[in-house]
Amino acid sequence: MKVQGSFKALKVIPDDRRIADFWIAPWGWAAVTAAIEGGLTEALHKGAQAPHVLAGSLGLHPVSTESILRVMVAMGFAQEKNKVFGLAPDARAYLVPSSPLSRLAELSKHFETPEHKWIVRKLREITPILRTFGDTWRENPDEDASVKDAAAGMDSVIKAPSTAVVRSKAFQGVEHILDVGGGSGAFAVTLTEHQPETRVTILDLPAMCKQAQSWVEKRGAKNIDFHPADFFKDAWAQGCDAIYFSNVLHDWPLKDVQILLQQARATVEDKPRHRGRLYVLEVLRNENRNGPLMATIFHMQMQMGFGGAQLTRSDFGKLFQEAGFSGPRVVARFGYYSLLQAHAL
Repeated sequence: MKVQGSFKALKVIPDDRRIADFWIAPWGWAAVTAAIEGGLTEALHKGAQAPHVLAGSLGLHPVSTESILRVMVAMGFAQEKNKVFGLAPDARAYLVPSSPLSRLAELSKHFETPEHKWIVRKLREITPILRTFGDTWRENPDEDASVKDAAAGMDSVIKAPSTAVVRSKAFQGVEHILDVGGGSGAFAVTLTEHQPETRVTILDLPAMCKQAQSWVEKRGAKNIDFHPADFFKDAWAQGCDAIYFSNVLHDWPLKDVQILLQQARATVEDKPRHRGRLYVLEVLRNENRNGPLMATIFHMQMQMGFGGAQLTRSDFGKLFQEAGFSGPRVVARFGYYSLLQAHAL
């Protein structure tokens, strides 16, 4: 069935932060209950500690321990000063098993959720077992329903931010943009609807490109082509004057993010009129890494699942300059998302 309407026809795109908060809320509570089950609240009741010290005494993974503690800070249940964490008064009273005011009986149902069990398991993995994004459907893509599920999930999350940043006119003047890890094609469709003169090439794994192509066709989009490839192993499409990463860089450890940005710099054409452009759409964490809550929980998910991270603007500034781009400017915002723009040096 052809999708009715277009992104361009939408008159209003309401802020989606309440929807994002609703979606991610179970993971916030799961982080708190995992902190209780993992012994973090009981240990911190005795005094503030650094995450690596706390993790060492409890047999937990130090980076995952810090991720959970930062979620608790963002929720108001913990405090952090110079990377040493302590409990807030209400957490000390109600979230410590040995406290006479403990509310664990009320919270017991949360200990049975899939989110809680996953976080506890990851917290206890001293050597993390990380997934590579897409590795569940590389081998038999046509037979694996997870391809469609992954595309649908990415499409759902990114449609509104994509439309909003395109309408900001940040992409004006771009002739040919390479959408790296383009997923469902939502950005490509909305960009070409608003800027029909701009060509978009979607670079993604063959299984995802196949799925995206069917969705692009249903939406009646034009001036979009596909470059099926593994962006770590295979050659990238050439002839592009802009590179775009949307919700992609957070999936990977920093060493891999550096590889992707270096490849972007080697690929983007440096045209005199506006120089080669780099765009990154991500949920940014505050510089203190303790908020906003959605970004802090999102970071925990990326760190525990993929070894990735929700980065700060300063983090991206360093990575961009190391790869040969200018420092980033925030050129558009929507909900929790920020669109960073830089140019090739």
